[in-house]
Amino acid sequence: MQEIEELMQAITALETQRPKLGDDVVDSALEPLHVRLAALDASQPAGRQRRLVTILFLDIVNSTSLSQGLEPEEVQEIIGGTLKRLSFPIESHGGQITQFMGDGFVAVFGLRHIHENDARQAVRAGLAILGEANACAADLENHYGIRDFMVRIGINTGRVVPGRFSEGESPVMGLTVSLAARMEQAALPGSLFISQFTYQHVRRAFEVNLLPSIAAKGFPQPITVYQVLSARPRTFRTFTRGVEGVETTLIGRANELHQLKLHLKQAVKNRQTRLVTILGDAGVGKSRLLYEFDKWLAQPSRRVMAFKARASPQMTSIPFGMLREMISYHLELLSTDPAQLTRQRLVERLASIVPDQAEMKAHFIGSLLGFDFSASPFLRGVQDDPNQLQERAWIYLTECFSKVANLSPTVIMLDDLHWADAPSVSFISHLMKECPGIPLLIICLARPALAERFPDWGTDQPAVTPLESITAYSPHKHTLELAPLSRENSLALMDEILRNVEELPVDLRDRILDCADGNPFYLEEYIQSLVDAGVIQCGPGETRWKLDAEKLGRLELPNTLAALLEARLDNLSLVQRVLVQQAAVIGRVFWRAALQAVHGKKPIIEADLEDLSRRGFIIPQETSTFAGTDEYRFHHALLRDAAYQTLVKRDRQAYHDQVAGWIIVSTLTSQRSGEFAPIIAGHYEAAGRRELAADWYIQSGKTARKQGAPTQARLFFDRALGLLPANVDATTPTVELDRHWQALLGRDDVLGILGDTEGRLADDTALVMLARIIGNEELLAEAYYRQGYYLGVKGQYRQEWEVYNLGLEASRRIHDLRYEALILGLKVFCAVHLGDLEAAAQTSQAALHCAESLGDLEVLARTLTNVSLYYTETGDMARSARMLEHQLEINQQIGNIEGQVIGLSNLGYVYILLGMPAEAIPVLQRCTRIAWDNGIRSFFAYSRLNLGLAYLRNGNPVSAVTELEECLPDLHSMNDILDYGTGHTYMAMASELGGQVDQALALYNQAAEVLKGIGTMGNMFDAEAGVARCLLAVSDRRSAVEHVFPLQDYLKQYSGAGMEFPVLAYETCADVFTALGETAQARRAVGAGYGELLVRAGKISLPEWRKSFMERVPEHQRIRMRWLDYMNATQE
Repeated sequence: MQEIEELMQAITALETQRPKLGDDVVDSALEPLHVRLAALDASQPAGRQRRLVTILFLDIVNSTSLSQGLEPEEVQEIIGGTLKRLSFPIESHGGQITQFMGDGFVAVFGLRHIHENDARQAVRAGLAILGEANACAADLENHYGIRDFMVRIGINTGRVVPGRFSEGESPVMGLTVSLAARMEQAALPGSLFISQFTYQHVRRAFEVNLLPSIAAKGFPQPITVYQVLSARPRTFRTFTRGVEGVETTLIGRANELHQLKLHLKQAVKNRQTRLVTILGDAGVGKSRLLYEFDKWLAQPSRRVMAFKARASPQMTSIPFGMLREMISYHLELLSTDPAQLTRQRLVERLASIVPDQAEMKAHFIGSLLGFDFSASPFLRGVQDDPNQLQERAWIYLTECFSKVANLSPTVIMLDDLHWADAPSVSFISHLMKECPGIPLLIICLARPALAERFPDWGTDQPAVTPLESITAYSPHKHTLELAPLSRENSLALMDEILRNVEELPVDLRDRILDCADGNPFYLEEYIQSLVDAGVIQCGPGETRWKLDAEKLGRLELPNTLAALLEARLDNLSLVQRVLVQQAAVIGRVFWRAALQAVHGKKPIIEADLEDLSRRGFIIPQETSTFAGTDEYRFHHALLRDAAYQTLVKRDRQAYHDQVAGWIIVSTLTSQRSGEFAPIIAGHYEAAGRRELAADWYIQSGKTARKQGAPTQARLFFDRALGLLPANVDATTPTVELDRHWQALLGRDDVLGILGDTEGRLADDTALVMLARIIGNEELLAEAYYRQGYYLGVKGQYRQEWEVYNLGLEASRRIHDLRYEALILGLKVFCAVHLGDLEAAAQTSQAALHCAESLGDLEVLARTLTNVSLYYTETGDMARSARMLEHQLEINQQIGNIEGQVIGLSNLGYVYILLGMPAEAIPVLQRCTRIAWDNGIRSFFAYSRLNLGLAYLRNGNPVSAVTELEECLPDLHSMNDILDYGTGHTYMAMASELGGQVDQALALYNQAAEVLKGIGTMGNMFDAEAGVARCLLAVSDRRSAVEHVFPLQDYLKQYSGAGMEFPVLAYETCADVFTALGETAQARRAVGAGYGELLVRAGKISLPEWRKSFMERVPEHQRIRMRWLDYMNATQE
């Protein structure tokens, strides 16, 4: 006994030095002392062995003064009743009142049954008591006039030797109890104090304040004290307990842990973002390594901001699911928190990081993550543009991480990255690329399958092999490959786990080592199977484990892990095996309430869950993501998978159905069911509930589209359609037709975003057919609108025109002004492409009238944009500019930034046509800046295309080529054939201006071929005119005239309609004819060109703009002077 007391004093002395020496030093020094103490404990008589318990002392502050003026029986009734109320949280958190002391009580956690979360439950009980004390204070003041009622609480954790209960005496005594009492005496009224020994068990689970150390009798060094402020709703770290609760040290990974620490130090010292990917097979120890690193980070001396998330198989298809998990963890959000609270916390947190426009940025980020911001005024105008929403949210989220890291070194820890959703992984790559120079360390844990899902992970270069793609790109991107433990380290781990076994036969030891093959999880499972089989016997409270030689002789150890896990499941009781199977349906992480919903009406017995935890099947988590229920986690994903595979189909389907229902009910109040839509859909699909699964997949697709994740959205819509009947007709129930329409419409949208034009057109056709079957004219008008638009994208303008006519007929039959206005607006542009300017003029008037009658500002802005293009094409640029200015005003009013970008881009283009490129350049530069800052990549390309033309017309071909070379690949990837071909015309003009005739000729020919292929004859003849000029420049007059004749015919027939540079085309004809000596023809070409110039100039209402158009456009000035020369020559 004396040696035990001496060891206890030594351990206590070392614990008091933890704040100074650090966890690593203290833990290393304590290890041999704990081993010796365990051995001495084992030698104690049964019933006299020490137990690790947590003691809670409560005292009513100033109870004597509170009772003044009251009768003794009243005091007894008040104090007794109040203490009874305050004792309820003790019982509900698993504690036991051992002694009432007049105006207080003592409670013990872990007295009869030890739980690994006893200390955390004691602290939670203490916080609950403080809350109940506030309610008691209000009641006492209302009923008895007693004011300032408060309690104080002290908690300590340590080992005691339990005695027997006797009236008025506590069954526990000693230094552990004394220190708990000292904590209570030190506590302030209305507060909860804990000792450093309790803190070691609960750190990171609660918000605490470190207080000055205090002296305590029996302790040679001052004791560190913490005030507990509140519970943290969520924790990331998984607290492992090992086989039968034996905790082991980190074995065989010291070098890797040192490397992680070094990477953090280098990231901070050099201010550089570093990525470390830890690769290893399942069970090899990745999570344990991260656990130890996280524990090291948690030391108070290290002020590091940590963001953490763990992916799961269910998360794979949830857009930005891992990113949302990380932000939710950081904001301490529960899945059951009301949507309003979620929005509020996100805004408040961002305001503390980026005060400038924090609310707006929070709304974009929240919408990206899948939170409900549908009513946000900041998102008006971008709700239907997922690309813009995603790209702006990325910009704002990147800004937040940059600001956080610049304020404090930051670590992002991502576990099971191989299960992460692709958009989250893309954002992490984007963050590394955009923020290379901040003190940020990103640690990712993954199995080797990561390279199959994300072959370019960790590199901006094409992958040569999966491994090279992860490791080769940058000195700041590293891979740690966790190999299996060496046999020596495996033996060391086994010895630690089995340190309480008297002697393990060598042949059994070797057999286990051979089967485990260096995998720590396999090793633990094999040892646990020996415990399950009764070969190793370790009863509750026993510190020495016995080996049953008879059972060992009959033991047949499975050769594979799968067989081993199945054998372990078979050794469970029927009730426990069913519980494990039902939990496996929920997922690797599950909740007791969900398990109860699946289990049925019969209550789950606490002892069964405790036994499953003790036997290493499940691990209770410190906190839960769902309020009001405990959260658990399977010890390993492989264990969960093994349990799931043992279920028969009928039970599996029934359980999945019940899980889906529980998730819906649990998130109904918080209005956040939509965030779990993919998980709900997956459960319903596994349950065989095809219609319900399709409904939730459709909702998942809609959410993913809004988040800017079109690839995931397409997968959801595909799965929904795959669950629905392939063929529908007029006899199909209405609800089925509507479900089919929603799924097809959703996929149609995302196919357009993804640039799958052929797939989009196929779905457009299917929508038309389905709308006819449904018999709904509004749906039919929408289907034709969609079909026509994408026929135009493909350059099939004649078919586009015919489809728009069908759409107009459908919309007019039901007087649907919205789709009538939208279709008319697009029909204007189509008429211009067809060269039918008369039809375009008539349609323009009808479109404007319809849009103005509708009163929808967004539709009016879109109509103004389309109609302004017609007036630009026909030369009435003053009217076009006025429409664009009106469009800008509307889009600013409704907050549509994309619409503003379109307006600025088009306005800049009008300035160019008016001969005002110097004025156009700042407008277009502003346009590109807004497009880039707000992530509007498509219109960023369009505005750069126009900026290239502005530089060209301003006499700066070098800058023009720079802009055009940057935007042409984007236009090609967007499948915008018209602008891609037009961009080549601009490139050719820049080469021609720079004297590179051969290059210009090749580019003009390429542009003409592309534009001819889509039937845009006006733009094609702009390129053909360039070909003729280049041929003339190299003295190939014959070939030049072959290109001029069809050009001349087009000019005669259409007067340059649909051409960007009609006067330049007239001038080209004149130059070729002059070179051939055809003076009369040349003069007629000049006259026709000058006449067309006057016609177009006459449409410009502002005199200064008309003058600029006549004199500042180079070819306009040249043809004007040429015509005047002809006139002067004639007069002479």
